Amino acid sequence: MPKIVRTTSVPKLKNYKGYKKYLRKDFTYKCIFCAIHENEFGGYRNFHVEHHKPKSLFPGLITTYSNLTYSCCVCNVYKGVEWPSDDPLADGVGFPDPCECDYDEQFSVNADGVVTGSTPIGKYLVETLHLNRKHITSIRRRRLLRKDMHDRIVNLVEETLAVIKNALENKELPEDYRKTLIMSKEAITVLYEFQLEEWRTLTTPMGWSEY
Repeated sequence: MPKIVRTTSVPKLKNYKGYKKYLRKDFTYKCIFCAIHENEFGGYRNFHVEHHKPKSLFPGLITTYSNLTYSCCVCNVYKGVEWPSDDPLADGVGFPDPCECDYDEQFSVNADGVVTGSTPIGKYLVETLHLNRKHITSIRRRRLLRKDMHDRIVNLVEETLAVIKNALENKELPEDYRKTLIMSKEAITVLYEFQLEEWRTLTTPMGWSEY
């Protein structure tokens, strides 16, 4: 995930769990570590308010919003109370602040869905959090395939619409051909809009905007 930009207008709460609805949006409904989306893991109930600096070691930060992240329940368990360094980027171990570190720069994703650490901290995170769990690698493969298919469909539709547009600009085009092309354009446009909407819903929470 890229660097996180936190919501600035968050009220101060006594119970850190109340920040979950704000964290979901700030972290774009994904786990900060494995980047699994709520839609891919049963919804927000399978995600936790995670303490960047463990609450058992830093009790003064339990309700500090800047110390809270959004994590799937599995990554949260693997992280536990691990805190090997206060300067993880320099030491090559630990958990960088997602608001200061672009996590996407720490990893590379292979075509088979396996993620590898591109940096020492990336390698540490892959090993510590078991980021190549079978379920996650399967999801990554499906994402890559969906993205490839989406791009192919969109490119084909846009090219087809461009051809139809050019043809319709021909004033000598027979009227029956023109009508056929117009009907084809309307049908293809519907397909195009449907594909874009389908792609958008893949990254939009399915009815869990609030709870």
